[in-house]
Amino acid sequence: MNGLVETGFIKEMKCGDNFAFVLDEDTMLAPIEYKVLQGQADGNFIKCMKLRYNGKTQLYYLANGMTSFGSLISSLDSEMFLAIVANLFMNIAAVKHNGFLSCQNIDISFEHVFVDLSKCTTSLVYLPLGRKLYKDVPSFDNELRAGLVRVIQNSSLLTGSKIERLKRDLSNGRMSLEDVLVGIKNTSDWMESNEKLNQEGTFLGSMKLLAMNTPVPLEIVITKDEFILGRKEEWVDAVVSSSKQISRKHCEIMRKGNVFEVLDLSSVGTYVNGIRLDAKKPKELKDGDIIRMAYLEFKVVIS
Repeated sequence: MNGLVETGFIKEMKCGDNFAFVLDEDTMLAPIEYKVLQGQADGNFIKCMKLRYNGKTQLYYLANGMTSFGSLISSLDSEMFLAIVANLFMNIAAVKHNGFLSCQNIDISFEHVFVDLSKCTTSLVYLPLGRKLYKDVPSFDNELRAGLVRVIQNSSLLTGSKIERLKRDLSNGRMSLEDVLVGIKNTSDWMESNEKLNQEGTFLGSMKLLAMNTPVPLEIVITKDEFILGRKEEWVDAVVSSSKQISRKHCEIMRKGNVFEVLDLSSVGTYVNGIRLDAKKPKELKDGDIIRMAYLEFKVVIS
């Protein structure tokens, strides 16, 4: 699937349970995309490290202990398959709305999509390159859709009305991947806890933070009801490490229904629209608010 491998611009290497891509030219690396990728701490991506191999740039991916989607396909039942595909589509949608990363650089070969079976979550392999794996977004979408249709057609375990609807939706060129995802959500009980309706009958909102003055572009998508930001990777859901003044656990974004709040966890303070938050007292956030940690400012976007 990976056209850059097929044309020789990059070479894939197996490294035990891990793997790597060696770039034919160092200039192929997109430095800003690589830095943005390092700041993604939500588990949606396989961890990537930039190394040197025989004088060339190597992108080394830590997949040890993870299971590829490709190796699982033959044993998945319909509900598990739908759950994994739904999470895969959500990860891809997050990349499309990231602003700094491109789905054209996701390696969507199923051997390079990794699955946590305990949660039915997926982790993607992203290549931060200036030369794209796919010429445009429709080419990427079509490759993914065609691959999933082939899987359904070749599996004796993937049966039933939900799977038939998925196959039909994937084959419908007038439906976007987002439309297909809505169809999965409407037919899968697995999605109910994540997409339940509030009392007014509207879907729960989503929120992201857009960096306004970081050294490299950064967008943080709030993916949990309790989402912690800070400098220490092991303790937080999103790493903000551009300033040493950022605390290891600096602040927490909390979602309660359709309301988002921020809670200061630091000793140096978290500010909303220039006003320092009271310790242990959450502050409700509105679309367009500015959160400041040290000198770093993030615009709140709620949709």
